[in-house]
Amino acid sequence: MGSSCPESYNPADFFIGILAIQPETEQECKKFVTECCDAFDSSTVGQEVVATAKLNITSSKANGRDSNAVEVRKESTYKASWLNQLGAVFKRAALENIREPGVLKSQLFQIIVTGLLVGLIYMGQELTNDGVNNINGAIFIMLSQNSFGFTFSVLQTFCVTLPIFLREHFSGMYRTDVYYIAKSVAEVPLSFILPLFFSGIAYYMIGLNPAAERFFTCLGLLVLIANVSTSFGE
Repeated sequence: MGSSCPESYNPADFFIGILAIQPETEQECKKFVTECCDAFDSSTVGQEVVATAKLNITSSKANGRDSNAVEVRKESTYKASWLNQLGAVFKRAALENIREPGVLKSQLFQIIVTGLLVGLIYMGQELTNDGVNNINGAIFIMLSQNSFGFTFSVLQTFCVTLPIFLREHFSGMYRTDVYYIAKSVAEVPLSFILPLFFSGIAYYMIGLNPAAERFFTCLGLLVLIANVSTSFGE
């Protein structure tokens, strides 16, 4: 078409530039684009594209007629029901957690030390202007500890077990959602125990509302955050 791409110039940007419709030369640009389309239609490559498209349309119509005459029977590729899959995968995930007591001990030690540090830093806050600001900071740290901590603790779960999951999944043993739900539910006890220790230590050291219902409300929120963070990390 009489245009050549300069050296060291991105060909894609060059094509976009010469085919773009410029407002000041709209008619000339449209005429050039029409000439390009006509040249492509008359070229060998353009004729091959048109022939391939017609062949695909003909094949699609033929397959559509055949599919109406043949009864398609759909069967599940999995060898067990959804609930049976969930129960088996959950049992295995729970056994994996039970057989690694060292992980629980290390996480308990870490959460106890963190709770003590937060409690010592913000110990005995009063309802003054500075005290309220300090309480806001303590609440933020409590939320961060029970979100980022649980997310990072399970961040590598799928990376480590990915080869096993792919082999068993494509063998028809269980579905993807079953594996994810079972792994998340298996972490629920840990996501309850650790916030219990953390809030039990830091809550009263900071000097938050001592009423039992307030404490359990705080504990419930931390447990929910921990479970959501665990599922997010997985």
